[in-house]
Amino acid sequence: MRPRLAPYLAAALVLLAAGCAPGGPATAPPRSGSSAPASSPCGSPAPARPGGGTWTCAFADDFEGDQLDSRRWRPLLTRDSGVATPECRLDLPGTVAVAGGLLRLTARRLPHPVPCPVVGPTRFLGGGVSTRGLFSQTYGRFEIRARFPGGPGAGLHSALWLWPEHSLHGAKSGEIDIAEWRSAQPYRVVPTLHLGRGSAARSASSWRCWVRTPERFHTYVAEWAPHHVTITYDGRTCLDVHLDRSAGSRAPDPFDEPYFLVLNQAIGAGGNAPGEKARLPATMYVDYVHVWR
Repeated sequence: MRPRLAPYLAAALVLLAAGCAPGGPATAPPRSGSSAPASSPCGSPAPARPGGGTWTCAFADDFEGDQLDSRRWRPLLTRDSGVATPECRLDLPGTVAVAGGLLRLTARRLPHPVPCPVVGPTRFLGGGVSTRGLFSQTYGRFEIRARFPGGPGAGLHSALWLWPEHSLHGAKSGEIDIAEWRSAQPYRVVPTLHLGRGSAARSASSWRCWVRTPERFHTYVAEWAPHHVTITYDGRTCLDVHLDRSAGSRAPDPFDEPYFLVLNQAIGAGGNAPGEKARLPATMYVDYVHVWR
């Protein structure tokens, strides 16, 4: 804990650390391709690249052991991001944990509001991790096997996404949302490319991919090449965007700088804001993250 926190905040966080680790499956489920040689860092034969050849593994975490690998990940913290969200993002066993071959990111409701930098008083905590400053890549195949909390009712927002490491293009830099799940629409998982901010913001998205069982493990993949991004769920194409404005496309660009990974379980906002009956705590489980170049 950081010094100078209010006593009731410190007490709440001690309770979380002591006895509120998220539940769920004891171990990760079997993976397809598990017969691949143990020497393969991404755990499976290299997938084929569009246009020929195969991808080369650049980053892999299967979340073995009992703690987050600090060589690969850092907790996503509100005080570092400076972004106001409904929840306060903290590094606690009750919000970020590794156990049974799974990364567990949990959103929670506290009995009373607690102070949080930028956010202000809030009753909600969220869990997230990123590879910022540890790993980033321009182009490649980003593969994540995850399960979202599932269940109807507003209040939950799970996300698997990419953000520019250096923002070389300033306000024109983009965001690649591989998968966003909102509990107000529990059977939709949405991929989106964002560009710009404010009135100049543009996006390319797709609402055609239904995921009937978001509470089960699915494989979410973004294949990112110069001027082209394809996002698939379990091998089904959900979003296929050409980024060449000279060809008359209205899709956002450029996406041509190193991006890092972000995985987080958050609290919903707007039409997905939580009511008193929101299903909390809620945990997103990540089986593995494999990045290819």
